[in-house]
Amino acid sequence: MSSVEELLNMLSSDDYVIQKEAIENTLYFKEPVVIDKLIELFISTNNKMIEEHIAKALKQIRGEYTVKKLLKLLEHDEARVRTFAYDVLCEIGSDNLHAIIAEAENPDKNVRKFIVDILGALKNKEAVSVLLKRLSDDDVNVIQGAVEALGNVGDVEALKKVVEFLPSTHLW
Repeated sequence: MSSVEELLNMLSSDDYVIQKEAIENTLYFKEPVVIDKLIELFISTNNKMIEEHIAKALKQIRGEYTVKKLLKLLEHDEARVRTFAYDVLCEIGSDNLHAIIAEAENPDKNVRKFIVDILGALKNKEAVSVLLKRLSDDDVNVIQGAVEALGNVGDVEALKKVVEFLPSTHLW
């Protein structure tokens, strides 16, 4: 495969073997148009093996652009698409942590829950202040996710604040 154009044509094929080969070669073509096509293919396919290959490829491609595209999928109508985005972001989110942190203010409580869970999976101390802020969220699931995420991050000072906060604010 010698060009992005050829790769895109192969990704558009109806033949599983051709698509699989193209997906495996996306690592050599990390352009945004290729990432867009992989995500488009994931959304449109009904083939679980293709979905797995796409997830693996995006985890290897990584990068800021990929993270931004996956963040948008957290609001998708289909649960399988949201779950796909969440799974990949839990592995590559550190490539654009600031974009993930920015989504902690998303008006959609479900997206905020995904975000605190992703931040917990990434275990990055840069997320502590954002997670502490989510303890005041209006959704109990986001709060619960923030508590767990702070535990995963393991920042001792943050955990002291969680211990102080919870008994006075929430019964659980």
